[in-house]
Amino acid sequence: MKTLLSIVAIGFGIAVLGASELQVQKPGDEAEKTTGKTPSDMSSIVPNETPEKMPNKMPNIMNGDELGKIIAKIDEESTRDGNSVSFKVKDRDVYLVFDENADRMRIMTPIAQVGIVPDEIYKRMLQANYDAVLDPRYAIANDLIWAVFIHPLSTLTEEDFVSSIVQTVTAAATFGSSYSSGAFVYGGGDSNTLHEELLKELEEAIGQKGKGI
Repeated sequence: MKTLLSIVAIGFGIAVLGASELQVQKPGDEAEKTTGKTPSDMSSIVPNETPEKMPNKMPNIMNGDELGKIIAKIDEESTRDGNSVSFKVKDRDVYLVFDENADRMRIMTPIAQVGIVPDEIYKRMLQANYDAVLDPRYAIANDLIWAVFIHPLSTLTEEDFVSSIVQTVTAAATFGSSYSSGAFVYGGGDSNTLHEELLKELEEAIGQKGKGI
């Protein structure tokens, strides 16, 4: 478990881009330059907005600790190692990896070893990524095929997080058959029923029964 968790953490490299300088010009006057302007002249170019006038755009704040608490309600035997949490859903190994500085998280579960599935499966994976698995994706990393859900961390809600777990686990469970996350399934198959049953179980585990996701 430790080895696989380390591989997951290594594969979770995220490059954080620095902020670029902002250059502001008067509307309709692209030739005007700011060089040599006095502070009073600059006031006509850069808007003088006080913090009180700025709109309130504070996001819903989610972090790794909060996600770990939610997971502990789903699996009391879940374990955390730095920015990774391993847990089980329906006897399937699932991993949360997050980076608060980069504001990203991912839920992932391994499906199969690369090289033991027929070649046509890889094409089917790409087709499913386009129209069937929706929010999660099938991916390859460290010689394993994964079902992966990736999302900004800070704006993630509890409901979205539970839904991401269900969709990722369902995508892994339907690999080789319907290749579906269960979120939207057309036809008379069993995927919708299986998806709803798992969703209800996780809702009950975290005390969200009846609220829906």
